[in-house]
Amino acid sequence: MLFDTVLPAIGLVVGAMGIMNIMLVAVAKRTREIGVRKALGARKRDSMSQFLVESATLSVFGAALGIALGIGLAAIIAVYHTTGGFLENMDGRGPDKPRAIFPMLFAYRHLNLYRRRLRISVKPRAEVLQSWAMDAGTAMLRAKHGLEPGANNFAVVAQDRVMETFDQLFGAIFMVGLALSAVALLVGGGGVVAIMMISVTERAREIGVRKALGATRAILLWQFLVEAATLTSLGAGIGLLIGAILAGVIEAYTPLPASVPASAMLSAVGARLITGIIFGMLPALRASRPDPIDALRHE
Repeated sequence: MLFDTVLPAIGLVVGAMGIMNIMLVAVAKRTREIGVRKALGARKRDSMSQFLVESATLSVFGAALGIALGIGLAAIIAVYHTTGGFLENMDGRGPDKPRAIFPMLFAYRHLNLYRRRLRISVKPRAEVLQSWAMDAGTAMLRAKHGLEPGANNFAVVAQDRVMETFDQLFGAIFMVGLALSAVALLVGGGGVVAIMMISVTERAREIGVRKALGATRAILLWQFLVEAATLTSLGAGIGLLIGAILAGVIEAYTPLPASVPASAMLSAVGARLITGIIFGMLPALRASRPDPIDALRHE
């Protein structure tokens, strides 16, 4: 590969030329020292051994320095944290997990990575259309793999397809939540009807007394509708309180952001008021219809 053979060879050549220039400068500056040593009996072999040892020491020092810099700078490019979310990230690591970016060849050599599967994320520049970037990337991968047009052993997935998948997923979750909410409203409405029917039955004499004293049908209807709406609003308040406590616990002990917005509170209270009025209508009508004399005779 290019990065494995050509670049190291160029580095060796450049390093050797640097060592040669340094040693030639050293020889030129140390001419008198060499002459003194020869006058004192030093042989040619001794001078050659001295400068070879010095050049070897220089190259070993440079190699050690390069290894230290390579490990420090090239091993890990960056470490970062992802933003917490409800689902796992695209690489399957889950929300808010620390991760590191390595040079690909370094990871292959030292981390024993699986080489037959690789995900590459490409972000085109602002002036480049997404379709152009996809076509260029497809053509480059075909050329690298030696493939004919149409015979791809890779997949190119655009962000639109990913977003479409997530839209379908969250659409299904929304429909399930809507169905569960509807069932909960029906169950709650049934409970309101049962409670209010029992209340009307137990308060039959009170209804008869009020009618005998001049209470109209509209007044009794309004009274029981208000009671039904108050009952459902109390249930909505308890549910909102429990939801706010759970949201606080989730936000405090997990990386997921959780809160109960004001719009959700207003929607919940409004839905429960409407539920109380609709399902409280039957008991209210029953309370407003009986004759005062029959109501007073009720045991």
